[in-house]
Amino acid sequence: MSNNYFKVDEKQIVDQYNVKIPSENGLSYNSSQQIICHIDDSINFFNPQQTYLKIKVKINSELNTHLSLDPKIGGNVLIRTLRIVSGTGVELERIENYNTYVNLKYTYQDTPELESARILLEGAVGGSYNTRSPINQSSSGLINHGTDINSSLWGDDGSCTMTLPIHSGIFSSRHVYPNLYTQGLFLHFHLEDDYRCIRQNPKVRNLKQALRFQCVGTGDPANDTTWEVGTSTNSFFIKPNINLPTSQISEFPFKDGERFCFWSPDSNVENDPDDNDKVPMEAIDFFTIASTEIVGNYIKVTISADYDPTDAANDLAVNMFMISVEADVSVLADAVAPTYQVENCELVIGALNPLPNYIQDFQERLKDPDDGSTTFEMTSIQTYTQSLPANHTAGTMVLPLNNTMARSLLCVPVNTYRPVWRAALNTKFMVGVVDDLNDYQFFYKNKYQPDRVVDCSSISKKAIAQQQISELRKALESGKIDCLNLLSYESNFSIGRAVALDGNICDLNNQDVQLNVRYTDPQINKNFHIFVIHDRDIVFSSSNMTIQV
Repeated sequence: MSNNYFKVDEKQIVDQYNVKIPSENGLSYNSSQQIICHIDDSINFFNPQQTYLKIKVKINSELNTHLSLDPKIGGNVLIRTLRIVSGTGVELERIENYNTYVNLKYTYQDTPELESARILLEGAVGGSYNTRSPINQSSSGLINHGTDINSSLWGDDGSCTMTLPIHSGIFSSRHVYPNLYTQGLFLHFHLEDDYRCIRQNPKVRNLKQALRFQCVGTGDPANDTTWEVGTSTNSFFIKPNINLPTSQISEFPFKDGERFCFWSPDSNVENDPDDNDKVPMEAIDFFTIASTEIVGNYIKVTISADYDPTDAANDLAVNMFMISVEADVSVLADAVAPTYQVENCELVIGALNPLPNYIQDFQERLKDPDDGSTTFEMTSIQTYTQSLPANHTAGTMVLPLNNTMARSLLCVPVNTYRPVWRAALNTKFMVGVVDDLNDYQFFYKNKYQPDRVVDCSSISKKAIAQQQISELRKALESGKIDCLNLLSYESNFSIGRAVALDGNICDLNNQDVQLNVRYTDPQINKNFHIFVIHDRDIVFSSSNMTIQV
């Protein structure tokens, strides 16, 4: 090292290249199966942040509607559990409910630019439908970023090739990973159930993104016109709004031949149709899309047959929602549940090849009896799950932690309800629910933290709980999750606690750690997925390897 603080004299020439490693336990995979990838120790070192999983996903369905994976996290939803094991069989990391953690991370670490990148790379379809913005309005631009399943990587055949980053301690680290000292790595990706992964395009079912009726096809699209009794035609215009800003056919969320209905906006727009797992009773007749075309700055939709409202009660008024019924039992009673298949799995490694003398010198230093070790430092995730029935208005969750370098606790109370597969296409899994939470408080280090309970009662009343947001933001930042977007704090609710601030750590080993929650009128059976963000060290020496948590 030079005497100059800002200059390093000992520089190593390193070759950087990509290595593609196919999965070793099969060619294709279905739900609940396991993908295993082996990084052989012939790859001495690699860059963890330049390593990712590349897969092709095919959705098999009888439904004539656009289906994809989760709109926000894309292919990450497929991974229920991630295990990383050394070549000698030592488990280095295990992240249960991996997809729930990624959904939490992407909810708050979210910008239009990041969303666009996830659409291009990870199989997301864009359009953040869980915001607090008024219907069809957005000051932030996050209700829809001008992207959709049509313009994402998803093809008309329901397939998509995607590259997924690996959200673990090792593969999020900025440090070069010394793969030769763990004799390689095995990555086990345990796949999620079909019904928790496959989604219908939110623009065809969710009221906050649904398209609206503008006027009949024989009218002037610039003027609102009700489709009244005595007006027989087979076309109509879509009302321009932020959910279809470009008036491009490629952005139109319905397929030709897809069946739909119109739903009255007089209904409660805070809840989308699938909150009741059925087509709304206010639906007015069913229609089939024959074709679409651009007329000026508007989209004209042609249906398969002329329609003339039979009476005034069936008039199609301006602003009625256009809702798909393709997945409803009344339309296609004999359809089977969609499934997904994963194929062409390969792990792309950002391999590094230093000069041979560097590896030799490194091994010699490990033999030093006084200081013959090196440490790979990372920030990892450990998961605990506890349940709370709907009839319990209070609960205490005891966490048996053994972490000596804890950073923060992130708790996501998810709904345990499993709907029928048709309703599951539009159900938001892996998101936290408020469920009329009144307050919460942690207990550790022999005292309650924070000093006073965190009041959350205003969230159920559609108001902002400032203390809860402040606590959550500190927990995210302490857990190395950049808090860039808090619009969805209600729709993907989580409880956070930073046990250490400013990059520090806290010893919670053998501590009595508890989470106390109180509800006013709970209605949901919940599983609390509690993610402990902590530092973890892998210490290498010439004779052994140890893991410090």
